[in-house]
Amino acid sequence: MLEDKEYRKFVQTVIDNIKKNGFPQKKVSFPLEQMYEVAEKNNVSFNKVLETLNSIQIDHEKTPDKIIFFPKKVDPAESSSKIKNTPLMPDIDPSMFKDMDLSQLASTAANMMKNMNPKQLENIKDMYSNMSDEQRAEIIERAKKFGLF
Repeated sequence: MLEDKEYRKFVQTVIDNIKKNGFPQKKVSFPLEQMYEVAEKNNVSFNKVLETLNSIQIDHEKTPDKIIFFPKKVDPAESSSKIKNTPLMPDIDPSMFKDMDLSQLASTAANMMKNMNPKQLENIKDMYSNMSDEQRAEIIERAKKFGLF
């Protein structure tokens, strides 16, 4: 469990550092050897970190001296289709929220979030932060259709 915590902390540190340096608007590079050394000091596989970053739409390219991070290129048609066909929380029927007022909705959402594990919350946050403006607008429209606001 401690290893998992350290791993997540290291991944978050990498994400924070690339964002501090202008990601996703700019490509961000760091010394390759140093990244591997720091990961090793933290008992973390840097290759595993790169796989995790790739899964959350952060791609990379290695040169002999540096590693360059940039947003993963996603086919908009594939991405939109994936959002339409993959519910965020498959066990939840959105119509259950239809007749709730705003305070009931907020309370229900808070209770649902309390029951999610950290990985589920992180996945939702990552998915939303990696969406295009069009995809976010689509979610808002779908929520309006269900009467959520």
